[in-house]
Amino acid sequence: MAAPKPVQPEWSGRIGRLSGPDLGTCTAVVTNLLRSVKDHETNSLAFGPDGALHISQGPTAMGAADSAWGNRPEQLLSAVVLRLDPARLPATLPLNVKTADGASYDPYATDPPLTLHATGIRKAFDLVWHRNGHLYVPTIGSAAGCNTLGTPTPLPASCARRDYTGPPVPALTSVPTSETDYVFDARPAGTTATRTPCGASRITLLKPRP
Repeated sequence: MAAPKPVQPEWSGRIGRLSGPDLGTCTAVVTNLLRSVKDHETNSLAFGPDGALHISQGPTAMGAADSAWGNRPEQLLSAVVLRLDPARLPATLPLNVKTADGASYDPYATDPPLTLHATGIRKAFDLVWHRNGHLYVPTIGSAAGCNTLGTPTPLPASCARRDYTGPPVPALTSVPTSETDYVFDARPAGTTATRTPCGASRITLLKPRP
């Protein structure tokens, strides 16, 4: 019987830069990215046509905290595609992007180095830039038995910033069916799915995986 996977610290994700002979020197560039208790973490990296680095950042669970995933809530920078502008990085690295638990990084601030390219993306495992300028993002749907978020009342400022005008979204517990895997056309500043109840949807659904 395989040993259980160790529980990973919540804010232990990072992006590093390799340099020097045989790429033997690793410099931390971004720290305090989120990860779940297992599996879901900072994943693919791809430079876009604008020269910015785009990063797929995993979720903690299915949207709402549940015991199977350590009861960790989703945070501002989870279940997203991030955009890192190298020209805006601070002179002294690393860039700390922790958004809660005593820290306050704000991707909506004026000219921040790390921003949200697209939100509501569960477990993206690749980033593919097409010559048409679009970013295609294949994702893995959640297994059954997890929980989803409902629309908060009143809507927090993060929802107002995204111009959410849709109907209230009910919270679900112990969802009985697994989510489908999808490929998304992730448009800048758009959201792809209803993982979080805050966000104006700008997504083209391409093809579910059989």
